[in-house]
Amino acid sequence: MSSAAGGGLSAEAAARALETVWRTHRLSLISALAAAFRNLDLAEDALSDALVAAQSAWANGLPEKPEAWLYRTAHNKGLDRLRGKSRTERHAARLADLSMHDVESADAMHLPDARLSMLFTLAHPSLSAEAQSALMLFHVIGLPVPVISRGQLTNDAVIHQRLKRAREKLARNAVAIVEPPRAEWPERLPPLLGVIELVYGYAHADLAGGPHTAGFGTDALQLAEVLAHLLPNEAEVQALAAMLFFCEARRPARLDAALNWVPLDQQDTRNWSQPLLARAAAYLNAASEAMPHSTLPPGPYAIRAQIQSCHTLAKFEGRPYTGQILALFDGLLEIEPSPVVAISRALVLADRDGAAAGRAALIAIEAGLEHFAPWHLAQAELATRLGEDMSACAYLDAAIPLITGAAERAFVVRKRCALKPYASPK
Repeated sequence: MSSAAGGGLSAEAAARALETVWRTHRLSLISALAAAFRNLDLAEDALSDALVAAQSAWANGLPEKPEAWLYRTAHNKGLDRLRGKSRTERHAARLADLSMHDVESADAMHLPDARLSMLFTLAHPSLSAEAQSALMLFHVIGLPVPVISRGQLTNDAVIHQRLKRAREKLARNAVAIVEPPRAEWPERLPPLLGVIELVYGYAHADLAGGPHTAGFGTDALQLAEVLAHLLPNEAEVQALAAMLFFCEARRPARLDAALNWVPLDQQDTRNWSQPLLARAAAYLNAASEAMPHSTLPPGPYAIRAQIQSCHTLAKFEGRPYTGQILALFDGLLEIEPSPVVAISRALVLADRDGAAAGRAALIAIEAGLEHFAPWHLAQAELATRLGEDMSACAYLDAAIPLITGAAERAFVVRKRCALKPYASPK
């Protein structure tokens, strides 16, 4: 164990070190422990115990490999928990099996990374799509329940119930946290790809790029690339990687020097990452080549990646791709009907056929979207185009408290204040 000057660390320094290791290695730690214990709840509890132990132990000096220390300690804490339950034959047998596990191998392997195994496991076909997504986002990715509930357009209580029932179902079915046979991968891919997209979207929405969300974005891109390498003949996997890298290439242009949000149509393409655009284009080409060989049928990511490609070409060439993008959204809406897709399509329709046509499309989907910021923002945009500033103000006032990103919220507030002479936003 390495020591700080004077033989130890301050409590604040130890806490900062623990936070850094937790933020960097949480996904690998919980996945590796779940794979070792074959039990998700036990892995979570054991890691929590290890974090408590680290708070005092690390004050005497940081271990050389903090993440391996946490893994070994959590593994031992998990064994302790099992010993307390080993009165039954089943627990005793499991304890004997776990005691043979070589935890020191964590040092040699620089911590086993079982994230994809865990994601594939939690995409178990016995679970509903909503339960699969909630489990993966909460236990593997580490998103808090309020964030998951917003992403699934529901409330926290529903997500808590989904998590509880899904864990109980996995336990009843004795589902082990291990990589499923390769033949089972295709049927489990759709929810897994959806979670990777959601995780990247969570990071992408944080324009300021805070340390927590930046890590989520990196993880999503890494997982997408690993899957693309493992499954070169699955078009949807290649297309997901293409879509994410198109978005990531544009990320540096999303804020100006004053940290104000810059919409896509106003971004300076000189700030886009050319290497990442090239990578995105390569994945898009790979998706096209893989289409005849894919196990999965053509799906939403092939279309979404093409939409991102069209946006990129439109900026570089200085001409609209409205017709192509609208046709792509029409196809996307057929296979993936959702409020987000419908709202995006309505705005593209307004670009082609006018704001009144876009508004008619929005009205057709408004039921249940009063707490959904994108719907209010789309209505405000079309009201502004139609010269209905008072109506636009009302929609912006409704949207502002629903926007979680500080930079985007500030952009909308400025837009609202520009609609004079109406009262300032709340």
